[in-house]
Amino acid sequence: MLSDLLPYIDGLNINKESDNVLIAVSGGADSMVLLDCFRRSDFKIGVAHVNYHLRSNDSDLDQKLVSDYCKLYQIPFFDHQVNREVWHSGNLQSIARNIRYRFFEKICLLHHYTLIATAHHAQDSIETVILNFIKGTGIGGLTGIPVENKNIIRPFLKISKEEVLAYANDFRVVYREDQSNTSIKYARNRIRHQVIPELKEIAPQLEKTVLKTTHNLTDTHTLLKYFLEQWKDKYVEENEHSIKIPNIRIAELKGKMTLLHTILSPYGFNRDQILEIIATLGISGKYFSSSRSKLHIERDHIYLEKDIHWQKPESSYSITYQLVDKVALENDPFVEFINGDKLNINTDFTFAERQIKNGDRMQPLGMNGKSKLISDIITDKKLTTRQKNELRILHDGNTPIWLIGIRLDHRFRVTPQTQKIYKITASTNSLSDC
Repeated sequence: MLSDLLPYIDGLNINKESDNVLIAVSGGADSMVLLDCFRRSDFKIGVAHVNYHLRSNDSDLDQKLVSDYCKLYQIPFFDHQVNREVWHSGNLQSIARNIRYRFFEKICLLHHYTLIATAHHAQDSIETVILNFIKGTGIGGLTGIPVENKNIIRPFLKISKEEVLAYANDFRVVYREDQSNTSIKYARNRIRHQVIPELKEIAPQLEKTVLKTTHNLTDTHTLLKYFLEQWKDKYVEENEHSIKIPNIRIAELKGKMTLLHTILSPYGFNRDQILEIIATLGISGKYFSSSRSKLHIERDHIYLEKDIHWQKPESSYSITYQLVDKVALENDPFVEFINGDKLNINTDFTFAERQIKNGDRMQPLGMNGKSKLISDIITDKKLTTRQKNELRILHDGNTPIWLIGIRLDHRFRVTPQTQKIYKITASTNSLSDC
């Protein structure tokens, strides 16, 4: 069984000499088996565990199991304790996902891990495909969970749950069962316990057939995006402030929705709006707007007004970090250098990006440590209402680090005494899955 699982790890783009892998371990069978495989593979690893405190004593027992394993094999262990109050502020699963990935990213930042490994397996990917399908999606939503996504790797995506449990049994890997995974209150669990077993009655090789399909769709999606970019480069006029798309070129295409969704969705236009845009092609004077852009239908073209400097999709900024030797001159307002010595690792939602709140204050760089309301800083910049709404702040717990694109906080400035300098880049995500 070990020889069956290890090739999936060894087959990934991991350099045993230069990569340090942070493994996300909950204490369940999947993540404990993943950890055991990595340990036997002689990779340089560490373990990150999030205690959500949602299951009373069981949450603490999960943490103890993972911690004890790490102590036994002398593996660096990092834990994060979640304040119970956060669960009152929205969707539980979404909040939990945000908490853990922010925690993982911060551990990578502070302890120089280059990759994050999660224990998603074939059934997880199938569940994702089914969920996306019933919610309504395009090709991108039917490609399943990617094996690699930036610095996140998922070595077990071609492995079934049965294979994971067989490994745990053969190598006596101790794990704990989360009883909430058996509840059909959540849609994913209903698919896991009710839908997939029925599908397996029809197709016993369900994992293999769905993985084959998602692989084919991924390949198709990649090819589709390539040709869409070729079409865009050939026919679309684009500059810093606007996009101009010829109506006649759109009209002659069969896949108008896919084409326009790819071009317009990063500027806030949804599928319903795009259907309306298609229906009014050539009707001069028609006007559409999103939270970030304005679009006019003219007789011979579509004209989109954008402010690329403030372009931001509905999701958060993608924040990337890089340890550097010195500060370099950058001409990009969305690149900043901070003093990593000042970071606090022990606070909920640390080093994360969020919207501006009333009463938020910071110590703007250049004011010698004097405090100022962020709303006053924004007013001084004479920004438009849309620009104000799209501003975000990078923070370390309750302490502002960077009003993204505007001003660094004085407390996080780099000084001659700074030991760790981090280059931070805030970039927007593409929402062009179609």
